[in-house]
Amino acid sequence: MTRKTSVGRSREARHLPSGDSASQSGAQGRTDVAAERALRERVARAEAEARSKQLETLIEAVPDGIAVVDPQGNVVAANSAMVELLGFSDRREALRPMAEYRQFVQIFTPDGRPLSPEDWGIFRPLRGEKLTLADARLRLRDGRERLVQVSAAPMLDERGEVVQAVAMVRDVTEQRRWEKRRQVLSQVGQALSQALDLEAVLQTVADQTLWALGADTVTIHLADMEAQELVLVAYRNLLSATVEVLRRIPFGITLLTTRAFNTRKIQVVEDISKVGPELATSRAIAEMEGHRSVLSVPLLAAGRPVGAINFATYDARHFTQDDLETVSQVADMFAMAIENARLYKESQRRAEELEEQRKRREEFVSVIGHELRGPLTVLSGYSQILPRWESLEPEQRTRSLGAMGEQVRKLNRLVSDLVDFSRIETGRLLLERELTELVAIARQVVEEQQATTTIHHLVLETPDGPIEGRWDRDRVAEAITNLVSNAIKYSPKGGEVRIVISRVDGEAKVSVYDQGIGIDEEDIPLLFQPYSRLYRERRARGVGLGLFITKGIVEAHGGRIWVESELGKGSAFHFTLPLA
Repeated sequence: MTRKTSVGRSREARHLPSGDSASQSGAQGRTDVAAERALRERVARAEAEARSKQLETLIEAVPDGIAVVDPQGNVVAANSAMVELLGFSDRREALRPMAEYRQFVQIFTPDGRPLSPEDWGIFRPLRGEKLTLADARLRLRDGRERLVQVSAAPMLDERGEVVQAVAMVRDVTEQRRWEKRRQVLSQVGQALSQALDLEAVLQTVADQTLWALGADTVTIHLADMEAQELVLVAYRNLLSATVEVLRRIPFGITLLTTRAFNTRKIQVVEDISKVGPELATSRAIAEMEGHRSVLSVPLLAAGRPVGAINFATYDARHFTQDDLETVSQVADMFAMAIENARLYKESQRRAEELEEQRKRREEFVSVIGHELRGPLTVLSGYSQILPRWESLEPEQRTRSLGAMGEQVRKLNRLVSDLVDFSRIETGRLLLERELTELVAIARQVVEEQQATTTIHHLVLETPDGPIEGRWDRDRVAEAITNLVSNAIKYSPKGGEVRIVISRVDGEAKVSVYDQGIGIDEEDIPLLFQPYSRLYRERRARGVGLGLFITKGIVEAHGGRIWVESELGKGSAFHFTLPLA
């Protein structure tokens, strides 16, 4: 009974607490709620910190630059890649308002137009916009330039409001350079593959190199090995005075262009005002043009220098290794194209020469036929009188025999010329050398040739004493005869023909002067070629082998032959022979 009563009171007390007990119970409940809330907050903070560290670790591992910006435009996070990309010394330097970045980095469009801070890609996500793979150019405070690709996006809360913006910046400098190099080489190669004409190749070279390097002026010189000079063959944006100075440059003059050509190495001058006195001429030319930086590149074909390209800029320019490699490859392509164009031009010239030779040979054969037909026709005519030879008067017989003999001599001379021509062309002309006196040969030729004309007066001038050498007497006589005979033929109005025999610089010299029609300047190079008369006005009969044979005889003796002439004022032929 007692136990039940106690239990009942206890239950009663629990359901009907006193005022003090209720207050204590309420306070305890509030304490428990606060503790629970605090615990949840600590857990949330710990989880947030863990997520933040995870995010930082993830961001740090990304090779591209990443930055986080708050709505006020402050950079609140940046990874090491971003710090290095923007040229900051450490992360703390990067965590600052974006507005202050302008003192550390300048941002431009890819084509070089500056961007205001409002147009920087990182601000656009703060306005709720997205940015995907936008190209930009950065110039760091140390002067380096980088090409970058920017992507950025806003970070939104549960209400859709922008709370932060994150930007990813990728350095594409090397990628763009390689792309540009491939583009340059592709375009240059395509342009050059379509041009075999040397002039077209040169113009392509000039235009493409300006674009490839972003230079302000360009000059192209090709080597003239015979003159030992570099010849200006193409240029862009030069003053006329400079063009005249650079038109022909001897190999021995010290210029950047000749130095590149002679050393076969690229010459780089980023500030022409600082070069030494040995390049004073290059500096003077640059100052005249307003150039600041100059780059000279040799043109090499199969390792052999064939010319040089010279680039210049008005502003100071740092030529990167990539620039040098690109222009070196372009120069190699140009050199090969120029050499191919030269070979093509040479092949065309040779083809034209062969066609001309073919036409000459055809006409030559025609002329030979004509020359043979003349004497043969005369002999054929006289052969008709042989059956009645006994009935002819003695005087008629003498005339007939004389005429037939003359035609036989013409045939013999023609055949002899043809045999000599064949031997000279094939290098088989044989000489029977013996000690020979030149004055005596000349005197005999003059006597024989004077007998062939009544309107020309032949004058022989000789030194005192004999002129001797080991020569083929008949061949030397033939050479002099050819020259004197030509002088007579090409002086149709007569006049004086002067033959001068002399000693000059240890050689015997024969000169034949006439007062005839002279020779056109453009015909002179053809004179000593076979069939040369076929190319000139035919004022005299003949095949046109005389001068070719004379040249062959002289050169076989180790001498040389040349002509001086003016149209309408006569000619002077000279040849030399080595003395004994």
